[in-house]
Amino acid sequence: MSRLAGWALSRMALLQLLEGCIPASTKEQSIQASLAHTQGAGAAAILQAGLPLRFDGIGIDIEPSLRATSTKLDARVRHQEDPPSLETLDLWTLKEACHKADGLEGDTAFAEYRVGPFESRSHIGIDSPTRRYASRLWEIEGFRVAVALRRHG
Repeated sequence: MSRLAGWALSRMALLQLLEGCIPASTKEQSIQASLAHTQGAGAAAILQAGLPLRFDGIGIDIEPSLRATSTKLDARVRHQEDPPSLETLDLWTLKEACHKADGLEGDTAFAEYRVGPFESRSHIGIDSPTRRYASRLWEIEGFRVAVALRRHG
C-alpha cells in the first residue's frame, strides 16, 4: 500500500471520528485534529475545545514497527535524560506526536523533548523547555502509534 493510501486512510479516520464520536449538538464547537500516515496506515486524533480539560493541543504519529532507524536518528531525537530502554523508533513516534500537539507553535527540536521515567507505555510524561505533555504509546498490528496531549500553560 502506498503513502498516498496511508494519507487517505488518515483522512477517513478523521471523518469517522467526527461523524461517530461527536454528538450533533457540539459540532459548532472548536475541534483540534491531528493526522498521521505512513505506508499502509493512517490515524487521526481529536480534542474538543471548550471542555474542562487540562490540555490545549493534541498530536498523533504512526510508524511501521519494522521501520529501520540509525544511530544518526537516535542522536537527533534522544535527550540525555531519556530512558535508555526506549528504542529510537519509540522516541521518534512519541516526540513527533508532541511536536504535532504544539501545532503552529512547534519550534522545539526533537532532542529537547525529554521523556520522563515511566512504568508502562500507557502513561508517559514528556517535557520540553516550555511545555508538558501526557502521552501514550501502542503497538497495533505492526505499527507504533503515539498520542500526545499538551498540557495548559
